[in-house]
Amino acid sequence: MADLEAVLADVSYLMAMEKSKSTPAARASKKIILPDPSVRSVMHKYLEKIGEIKRYEKLETVDERRQAAREIYDNFIMKELLSHTHNYSKESVDHVQKYLMRNEVPVTLFQPYIDEIYNHLRGDIFRKYIER
Repeated sequence: MADLEAVLADVSYLMAMEKSKSTPAARASKKIILPDPSVRSVMHKYLEKIGEIKRYEKLETVDERRQAAREIYDNFIMKELLSHTHNYSKESVDHVQKYLMRNEVPVTLFQPYIDEIYNHLRGDIFRKYIER
C-alpha cells in the first residue's frame, strides 16, 4: 500500500507542476505529460513497472497457486479479519474462503477483492487526492 501511496504522491507532484505553468521558469521548461487520470490505469502502469500485475494468475501449477493463495489470504485477508479492520464485503470473503476450503485455487480467486479495491479508489478517496 505504501508503494501505491508513493505513486499517487508522484501523480500529485506532476499535476502541481502542470498547474504551475504561469511562472516564468515553468514556461521555459519542457511540458510534462501526465498519466491517464483513471485509477485503474495508474495502478496497472505502476504494478506493471514493478512486475506485480497478475503474478498470482501467471503461476503455472496448481501447487504454486495454492501456496501463493494461502500466503495472500493469511498475510492480508486473515490479518484484517482478526484485527477487525476488514473493510470488504462478506461476499468477497465468502468467495475466497469457499474455494480455499475446497482446496481449489482458480486464477480468478481474488477477483472480488480486486474489483472492490478499484471501486474504493474510484470514489471520494481518489477524487479528493486529485483535487488536493
